[in-house]
Amino acid sequence: MKNIKLNLRLLTLVIIMTLVSACATNNIKYNNKGYSVVNVHKSLSDVYNESLRLIETGQAPSLAGETYAINTNQKSNTKALILAVNDNAPNDFIEVVMQKTSQDTTRLAVKYGKQGNSLKSATFISLIQEK
Repeated sequence: MKNIKLNLRLLTLVIIMTLVSACATNNIKYNNKGYSVVNVHKSLSDVYNESLRLIETGQAPSLAGETYAINTNQKSNTKALILAVNDNAPNDFIEVVMQKTSQDTTRLAVKYGKQGNSLKSATFISLIQEK
């Protein structure tokens, strides 16, 4: 009986995770360089500030579950770049590239790790879109 309950809970969890990841990846394009790219209907400043906050507060954990240290932080009136690296694993990083496309729209490209982790990138993007 315990095994049946455990299997049901596991199945329910898998279904929920599938639905969440399907919602999180809505309108996101993936390119061959590992970036997840989407247009966010927010200003460049808002997207930049929220990206920085998520990384600095550890809400965008590394692939190993650790926090990132910001390595590069550049912002101009039309574009921004944040690169944060896991000090314990240099190949574990998040790169967030932002480009202003209009007053209230920003093109956001996110890449986790050298190959790109589409699920973690989609989760990061959904956190930006929700705020």
